[in-house]
This record gives sequence, structure tokens and C-alpha cells, in this order.
Amino acid sequence: MYIYIKPEAVEELKKYLEGLDQVKIAIEYGTESGRNLISTHQNPFGITFSMVDIPEEFIEEITIQDHQIDNENCTRIEGIYRHEGAVLQCHLQIILTNNGMNECARDIMVISITAPNLKSLQTIYTQFRLGKIEPEENWEVDQVGQESPSDEDKTE
Repeated sequence: MYIYIKPEAVEELKKYLEGLDQVKIAIEYGTESGRNLISTHQNPFGITFSMVDIPEEFIEEITIQDHQIDNENCTRIEGIYRHEGAVLQCHLQIILTNNGMNECARDIMVISITAPNLKSLQTIYTQFRLGKIEPEENWEVDQVGQESPSDEDKTE
């Protein structure tokens, strides 16, 4: 998970974090993004998630990339979902595993989320997992293909 910091708030956030004696959080410069960020490998959707509360006025956006969900437990439509300012992209990926005796394929859902804050990130994920939101862009419809109009139906 990446927490991108507003450029004008970096110095103020550093002072804020220095005041928290019990926690050491480093602000890094992302060479790929060209932005200041805090990187964590914690799963923001787990029950054991705990992180220092970073005030929203410092946060530009929060992203999580390539989070995997076993498709047996979560079957959702591939596409783009939006909810309360957050955007979630979901696609199906097939993973081949070999248990030593034979190879088998497993379907997993791979999601990426961009949100204005942690609450929005957690909310869209929860709504997605519960099937409470529908995709604004349904990639499965496009992949199945729609019949093109026949030559007789075309108008010039």
C-alpha cells in the first residue's frame, strides 16, 4: 500500500511523525511516481491492520496494487468499480500450480484500488467483496463480444 503525500504537506508531516515516539515511519521519494509517499506491506483489509493515523490533510491519495483474492471466495465481474471517490479495478488471472504430482489452474481476482483516504479504500473493498456495488465499466461484456450490425442494418 502506498500513501502519497501532498507536496506542500511533506515537511509538516515529517514534524508530525517525529512527535510520535513509539512509531518510526519514513517518507520516501518514489522514483517511478515522482511523488513523496509512505510505503507499507500491511494488508489494510485484515483484522490485524494497525497503522498510525495519518491526518487526511497530508494525504493526496492511497493506492494498493495487485491485491489477490481467491476467486472461489469472491466471484465478481471484471471491470472498474467506483464508490465514494475510490476506484477499484478488478481482473481475473489464472495461476498454474504444481503440487509435485500434477499441474492445476486456480482462478484469482486481482484488484488495484486508488482512494482519497484509508476509509474510502476500505469501504470500496468491503462493498466489492460483499457484491454491493456493480462495475461502471464491465470488461466481461466487451470480452464476450457483441454482434456487430449486419450490413443490412447499417445506415449511411
